[in-house]
Amino acid sequence: MAAAPGTPLVLIVCLRGAYDATSLLVPVARSFYYEQRPSIAMAQPGSAASAAVPLDAEWGLNPALVDS
Repeated sequence: MAAAPGTPLVLIVCLRGAYDATSLLVPVARSFYYEQRPSIAMAQPGSAASAAVPLDAEWGLNPALVDS
């Protein structure tokens, strides 16, 4: 059933087993990210084969999203 035009809506999306925002686009320049995710943080660019791919000095991309 569709809501009438102009009616406020709430959309809730539950993703199980999916990427969260900081696993997709990694804040590699922020120590807070690494402090809060010691066992699941994406490695900083250049530190490992599976490390984040640098986009700029602040952000990296999950390597699983880069074409080979």
